[in-house]
Amino acid sequence: FGVGEALAIDWPHVARRSFDQALTLADRLRDNPQPLRMVKNLAYAWRQTIFFLTRMSPGEVDRFLDWSEERIAGRPAHVAAVMGPVAGGLRDVAEGAAFDRDGRTDHGRRLLGWTVGRHWALEGAGRRARP
Repeated sequence: FGVGEALAIDWPHVARRSFDQALTLADRLRDNPQPLRMVKNLAYAWRQTIFFLTRMSPGEVDRFLDWSEERIAGRPAHVAAVMGPVAGGLRDVAEGAAFDRDGRTDHGRRLLGWTVGRHWALEGAGRRARP
């Protein structure tokens, strides 16, 4: 019935697209009038990225990690402040580490779409100076 062909998905490609969407949403955190909604949307994009990574080989995941770190390095500082720790946590977990009870690893943070109190990603996003 062609089911196998229909499921022939380029997982690295969709993971990169999802990650790029997460970068775009992280950029929109700055001075957003509804920041928690944007954090939630960012977390959705991140969750999709993680799912796509689970469908990839270890070598593909390694290449994705390198690519994602390069993408973050080319973004504004407020985006890197949010996505750098997220990518660092992903790399740590891919190398066998685990998040602690506060959602941290040696090099990163867990990204969830909810929080009690102010979300850490909003601290990283900062505020622009008003004219």
